[in-house]
Amino acid sequence: HEDDKIFNFLNYALSINPMLIVQHGFQGYPTKPEDATLSRLNFLKNKYSLPVAYADHEEAGTDLSFQIPIFAYFSGADI
Repeated sequence: HEDDKIFNFLNYALSINPMLIVQHGFQGYPTKPEDATLSRLNFLKNKYSLPVAYADHEEAGTDLSFQIPIFAYFSGADI
């Protein structure tokens, strides 16, 4: 199961670096708002009990390029 693989990898990585951060984001350019999947941030944070970062490739200078990071923060992103 994919979640088991992620969990096992995170446990291994934490044994090497206890300051691990889970990063979530959509790497297509430009990121479409429907691809941001911000709801996944809180899921990841709760499932793995680790800080969560968000990254995307929203086109710079647009309203969304300023709004999506704010939405990400309120959706559970720490970074």
